[in-house]
Amino acid sequence: MNNANDCHELNPPESLIHRTQVFSLLTLDLGILLSWIAYNEYQPQLVTKLGNGFLVPQFLALQVSILVLTPPLAGYLTDQLLARGVGRLVAVNLGISLAAMLFMAVAFALSGFGSGLPAALLQCLVVLWLVAMNIFHAPALSMLELCAPRDLLSGVAALFTLLSGLVGALEPSVVPLINSLGAPATFAAGGLVLLMSGIWFIRSGQGLEQQQEKSHAVAPETSNFGWIAAMGLALGLGEALMNDLLPAWIARNGDLLSGLGPPGQSSLLYVLVALAALPSGAAGNRFKAERLARITGMTCLALGITAWCLPAGIARIALWLFPVPYSALAVVALPVAFAHLTPRHKVLGIGLLFSGVELAGGLIKITLAS
Repeated sequence: MNNANDCHELNPPESLIHRTQVFSLLTLDLGILLSWIAYNEYQPQLVTKLGNGFLVPQFLALQVSILVLTPPLAGYLTDQLLARGVGRLVAVNLGISLAAMLFMAVAFALSGFGSGLPAALLQCLVVLWLVAMNIFHAPALSMLELCAPRDLLSGVAALFTLLSGLVGALEPSVVPLINSLGAPATFAAGGLVLLMSGIWFIRSGQGLEQQQEKSHAVAPETSNFGWIAAMGLALGLGEALMNDLLPAWIARNGDLLSGLGPPGQSSLLYVLVALAALPSGAAGNRFKAERLARITGMTCLALGITAWCLPAGIARIALWLFPVPYSALAVVALPVAFAHLTPRHKVLGIGLLFSGVELAGGLIKITLAS
């Protein structure tokens, strides 16, 4: 009679978390975040090299199209592989290998040795790199569900929000290092980091998909793609508010903290995102993650509208508060998405979540560049 209880005491819920796989996925996510910082920093140089006929709004429209369409397409194809007994690591391996190789190719094209390459070739390399970077992200993060039981997943997902918040906060300090390295060395280093982190994740993730899911939650009969896309749009708008719209907000309402430029003030908001991540993960574990997602989503909407539309004094308070519900929504987005997806739509759904983020942020970037 007591065997089951004894077994549970010997194996507490925390022991069911695959820590090696989680940390290898965190390392891969760090490589992705740093790669995008490098790409965004050198994007103007890339646009210049693409030729006079390639304008910034046109390039951004192409980029946003790729970022919006590729994740769900890659997710759909990966789900088809899963239905045929092929694991997600095949798509992850393909995407990482292509992205790392194309990173090196872009580095060569930006170097003195590649200065004679035609603009059309560089256009192809950049487009292929954008596609490759979005082939593996959704399949890789969809494996997070296999790394922890459903009732602990919010706490594990909080680590990824903590990481993105810290990277966002440190970005102004990373950019000078990137500029000192120069474009060729930066892209070459990015390809190497992505490759090494990808190899670790692929090796540690082998055999993970063969294990049974640790949650006994019943899968839904149909996938709720609308709810997942809505969470992605909300996260994308929040990210755009703290990054792209912040300079206009400062120009209209004044500094959040005097003595800092917009990048530094954006960093402060991301510090708050990082600080709120772990408490949000604990709240998601203890309470229903979907309820927390609905509450924080509505709070983000209310604070965002307040920060953008109301007078400076109220707007400033709303913007200081905004990172906390944004962090909580980011923490529970993946666990809630998993709960709303059937087994045959797992990766497609995560791809739609990413697609919503990129659509919201991309439309704002295009509007600002026009």
